[in-house]
Amino acid sequence: MQALLQRLERGESLYDPPADVRFPHQAGREANGPAPVPAGTAAVDGWAAAKAEFNRALRHAERLRAARVTAARALRDVERLGMDVVCAQTAERRARQDEEQAAEAVESAYAALREASAAYQDVRAGAGSHAQGRPGGLRSMLGTGHAFAEWQERERWFQAEVERTYLACGAARNHALAAERALDECVEIRRHALERLRLARDAADLARRVLEQARADWGERVPEDWEQLDDTRRELSAPWSDEEFCAARTRVFHAALNLHRAFIVANARTLRLDLLLLKEVFAGVAPQDAALAVCSRSRSSKSQRLTYISILAACARR
Repeated sequence: MQALLQRLERGESLYDPPADVRFPHQAGREANGPAPVPAGTAAVDGWAAAKAEFNRALRHAERLRAARVTAARALRDVERLGMDVVCAQTAERRARQDEEQAAEAVESAYAALREASAAYQDVRAGAGSHAQGRPGGLRSMLGTGHAFAEWQERERWFQAEVERTYLACGAARNHALAAERALDECVEIRRHALERLRLARDAADLARRVLEQARADWGERVPEDWEQLDDTRRELSAPWSDEEFCAARTRVFHAALNLHRAFIVANARTLRLDLLLLKEVFAGVAPQDAALAVCSRSRSSKSQRLTYISILAACARR
């Protein structure tokens, strides 16, 4: 390891064969043979390039994973979403029936209001006609006589009827207004029920489309009968592990290896000094203070630092 780090520290370039050479595989491999290595996994020179390649591979794998997570949620929720549609249809049907009944109640209330208004107008007209037929003469002026008494009795009846029909007309008007408010509430409830039904149908349709696309893209890798499998069959299955996703995950793994390689190449001197310190710690010849040991190894540098390895070394002494 020290020799390798010294060669890297001197700037010597190391050759990494391409991925298909480092990980040979047969084109017509058997079902139980090694998995093929995806293209684009050869080592990348330089820390920046290795980091960029790792991020590209990770983003690609995350996009594929997100698509499969969406399909898994659709598979999990498609039955429940279907039931949501049924419940929303039931709620909308009840809301429609309530709206129809409220509309009938409004029509009946306004019919009663028209009847009450007509009765009030008829009584007022009768009262006016009766007032014009008041008996004349001295006895009438004095409030005596049989004819006047009959007229006065009829006048009191008309006044009572005018008041009664007026109050009945007001009550019918209030009832009609209340029926209108109830109808407005039913209309609003049905509007919400229709919106809920639309959203439920959209969600169910989207889940079905996602699931159909997943079946077309990944075939038997979609675990539709997962709940019916026993433990043995579950252990032997590989849900959502289609070839494209497996290749993307493999590419991330190889890009991570190349990222470690680039880190070692870029920090060869630091790693070599830290390994020497670790060797001295294990041999029992390192200074008591690990920080002083690191500083003594780094006198040629203007900065004095504790690296990850030196921290491990300090912990190993305790």
